[in-house]
Amino acid sequence: MIGDLNDTPDSDPLSPLFHQTGLKDISELEGFDDGGRPGTFKNGTASNKIDYILLSPALFDKATAGGIFRMGVWGGKNGDLFPHFPEITREVEAASDHAAIWAELDV
Repeated sequence: MIGDLNDTPDSDPLSPLFHQTGLKDISELEGFDDGGRPGTFKNGTASNKIDYILLSPALFDKATAGGIFRMGVWGGKNGDLFPHFPEITREVEAASDHAAIWAELDV
């Protein structure tokens, strides 16, 4: 399951996904690269972790890497919280207000 679920992992609405299905969040993978910011929306704070790649245990076991790619997002008031593409010189030019989350699987 992949998507913008518009809620944090500890929220009541998402609780069944994390506690009743066995699905595992790619961000739990050892070595997952979040650049020190676990969130995927706007500034990347933990309270902005709302995008997910949820894998079955079998697929999670095949995950070899994962992370958050922020180059298309404007970070912070001045855009300096994390690197972005040089063509983005102001917030309105950002590709999205969500960073891309990715996973690499050895299948």
